Formats: sequence, C-alpha cells, structure tokens
Amino acid sequence: MSRTSQEIRLAARPQGRPDASTWQLATTEVAEPGPGEFLVQLQQISLDPAMRGWLNDVRSYLPPVQIGAVMRAFGAGTVIASQHDDFAVGDVVSGTFGVREYAISDGNGVARLDLDVAPMSTWLGALGMPGMTAWFGLEDVGRAQPGDTVLVSAAAGAVGSTVAQLAKAKGCRVIGVAGGSYGLLMAHARAFMTPQEIGRGVRQLKVGDKVIYGQYAGSTYKADGIEYKVLREDDILAVIG
Repeated sequence: MSRTSQEIRLAARPQGRPDASTWQLATTEVAEPGPGEFLVQLQQISLDPAMRGWLNDVRSYLPPVQIGAVMRAFGAGTVIASQHDDFAVGDVVSGTFGVREYAISDGNGVARLDLDVAPMSTWLGALGMPGMTAWFGLEDVGRAQPGDTVLVSAAAGAVGSTVAQLAKAKGCRVIGVAGGSYGLLMAHARAFMTPQEIGRGVRQLKVGDKVIYGQYAGSTYKADGIEYKVLREDDILAVIG
C-alpha cells in the first residue's frame, strides 16, 4: 500500500531562537521495510530542550543535525509492517525516529513499550530519556543520600522536575531554581521554591551540608537581588545538558 509521510527538516541553523525559516515541511513516499527492518507509525513525539543544542554545528555528545536532514527527536508509535525477528506488527515502541509521521528502523536503540505499565507519554518522559537522565544524574553521578541537600536548576523542566521528585522521595532536602513566570508557576505547582524561598534555603545551609547540583548547574545563584556562592570543596556537581 502506498503511503506518504510528512516530516520536518532542518533548513537553516538558527541564531538564537528558532523560527519558521529554520524548518522545511516535506512530504515523502514511505518505503516498505526490508529484511531486518520494520515500519513505525509515529503517534507521539517528545520535544526536549536538548533539541536546540543539536541544531548547533559544534562538537558535542551527538553530531549536529545536518542541513536538509529530518529533525532528530525521540518518539513513540506502533509497528505497522515488519521483517524483523524481534518486532512484530502491533508492537508499541519508542526510539529516535525524528519529527515525521512514519519511520523505518532496524531496531537499533528501539525499545518495546508496555502500555499496561504506563501511557505512551510517560514512556517518553519520566520513564524515558528525561527520567533516565534524572535518575543517573542523581544516583550514579550525584550519589545522593537521605538528608543531602539537592539544588536543582531548571527545576520546572522535564529532567529537573523529575530529579526533584526523586530526591524528595529519597529523603533529601530539595531547593528548586526556575526562571521566568511560567517556570516559577510550574515550580510552585510541583511544591518547589519561589526566588525568595530559594534565597532563604541557600542562606540556611550549614557547614558540613553536602550540596548536590542538578542540570545546567553553576557555582552561584541570584535570588532576592543577592548573589549566593554555594559551591564548596565537598559538594558534588552533576552537570546535565
């Protein structure tokens, strides 16, 4: 059966915030999967802050998205045709499929999802890349222990909000930092702190407290018009992103 797929391609590298000139909407014919491949119909795509960094033509942990290429993105959908031994028609999967309606895959980096455990959106969020990033940053890099103080920057974001919730569940004291009215609203909704409360929280740190930093961390934070320098010799800096 003949199918077409719409996809978003990178048309130009943005300077600052991406706009309409950054992207090209293209329509392509969808090929049938060959031996060892399967075809996925995408139903959800995850929009992550990391995507902005992938647009820059600089050396990083992943190569930049090339001009004319489909925008890189995590997504989830259903297998609708398969010649792969491990993936059958009807399987729900996630992977780096790009911003498109249909994708052919050889299974590399693709995970099968159990929607009885959690909905598709959760597998792209708390149980996906943001959740794994949060868990490894807190547990493997930060080595957080009950009673530690965890200072999370970008606390209203997907990774930051998950770090904060994991830390609170572990018995840590959490200080969340969020910027802008929307970020502060989201942080407040998740029971984190306003700028005034951040300042009070930082001032209440005692000698001997171990502070673990979250994503996009720095050694100083500004709240209530006062800049606080809180990175010390025994602190742990878990830089994510």
